[in-house]
Amino acid sequence: MEWIKCSDRLPNDDGYYLVYETFNNRVGDDRFYHNGSGDHWHSFHKYVTHWMPYPDPPTGE
Repeated sequence: MEWIKCSDRLPNDDGYYLVYETFNNRVGDDRFYHNGSGDHWHSFHKYVTHWMPYPDPPTGE
């Protein structure tokens, strides 16, 4: 899985994603949503530079 630049593309669907944010310079997660005033990251709106979907969970034991 590769990081996606926010300047290239934002998620199509509302939900939680892995993000890199520059406020704390770390990888974390954030909720993305669309509303009447635009597209938003819930916690680190202007600081998210890259995102990716969560990977599939492990299988087996």
